[in-house]
Amino acid sequence: MKNYAETIKQAEQSPQLLADLLGEMSVSYSNLSYDHIALKQEKARFIVKAKFYYTEDGIDIKREKPLSDKGVESRWRVTEDGKKEYQLSQEIKLLEKLMSNIRSILSQRKAEQQNLNY
Repeated sequence: MKNYAETIKQAEQSPQLLADLLGEMSVSYSNLSYDHIALKQEKARFIVKAKFYYTEDGIDIKREKPLSDKGVESRWRVTEDGKKEYQLSQEIKLLEKLMSNIRSILSQRKAEQQNLNY
């Protein structure tokens, strides 16, 4: 992600490089989103199991009282998949912001070019 930010700064005056970078980032965004969806599906399975069952000696036993949503979410966050999900969501947000920045720069350059043509 740092590489993207540095590249944006370096390519700020080159609309073609920025457009190419935006395309590359869109592919990364799609890949991260795909992985994020898979983790969200795993999270859903985890939530159902953790909320209503606990494991004792390898056997799932139904809870007398379901775990609270916050309790389940806390348990999810400390799992490897929970950590991956958090990391992916942060990377996706960062990519969205960087892509928005590129779109703004490209829009600004287009407006400047139109002003020069008048």
